[in-house]
Amino acid sequence: MTSITVTTGVTVDGRVLARNGAVTLDTDTITRSTCAASLSTTTTGRATTQSTAAKKAAAKKKAAAKKKAAAKKKAANAKRNHAKPARHHVGFTG
Repeated sequence: MTSITVTTGVTVDGRVLARNGAVTLDTDTITRSTCAASLSTTTTGRATTQSTAAKKAAAKKKAAAKKKAAAKKKAANAKRNHAKPARHHVGFTG
């Protein structure tokens, strides 16, 4: 769920996934042994850039939710504090 840092020169068999944080790699090797042809990739910092975009999207979503909550609160306060017209009973004599 949070950030992952893979130290220098590590070989990972599988994936390194972080849902809400950065994945930081420094000259590491990541392999997928489930494929017929084994692939290895050396990556430096590429996942961190993707994580930054994800962080910006999450911040934008959070700001929109905060703005919506503020508007809802303002509408509720306006409704509660709205001056109601006075009701007068007028009697007719006759």
